[in-house]
Amino acid sequence: MKAKFYAALAALCLVAGGASAAPKLSLADARKIALARVPGTVMHEKLEHSKKGHDHYNIKIKPRTPKDATMWKKVEVDADTGRVLEVKDAKPKSYG
Repeated sequence: MKAKFYAALAALCLVAGGASAAPKLSLADARKIALARVPGTVMHEKLEHSKKGHDHYNIKIKPRTPKDATMWKKVEVDADTGRVLEVKDAKPKSYG
């Protein structure tokens, strides 16, 4: 009886917590989309889970032809549709 209760509680927590399914778009595909928008070298990439249930990839690119050599571009790609949500300047960080 206790085991069934805890299993039901765990299932409820997953549903209430908004556990998201795996994204439809792979990281490799998101990278290709981002590089088509901003040609250069990928410096950092990760999947962001939004509390609104709208996951997206953040891909930071060092542009091939930078106007300002100290700035990278941050490209946000929708993890389900592949649509570019935003492109903006990003300061380089030390990753590693």
